[in-house]
Amino acid sequence: AFAYCYNLTRVDLKDSKIKTIPEYAFAFIGCSRTKTELIVNLPSTVQTIGNYAFYDAQRLEFINISNVTNIGDMAFTYCWKLKTVLTSDNLEQLKKVAKRLNANGCSVEITKEEVLYRVVSMNK
Repeated sequence: AFAYCYNLTRVDLKDSKIKTIPEYAFAFIGCSRTKTELIVNLPSTVQTIGNYAFYDAQRLEFINISNVTNIGDMAFTYCWKLKTVLTSDNLEQLKKVAKRLNANGCSVEITKEEVLYRVVSMNK
């Protein structure tokens, strides 16, 4: 859908009713060719993020995946600037999402009072 849109700085899908972000949908979006942060607003209806969906989205810093229950392989790999991932406060869902984010190269810590993930570092 938006793969290889290098200069894109904002995608706003919050009013759509999509349930799945397909494989490679945002792959290579907003690569480091520009300095502006990448903002992607997903709708609350999204439950699944496909394999490689945000692969190499180098300027993605924040994403709200509060209703996501399934994250595909390498979905956030090479998202070097990803710092905050807002998620559900459901503990089982948090554990599942954290496991997938860790598998995608993120170092994740849960901040209880805010109920969000802070991505501490990315493996390079």
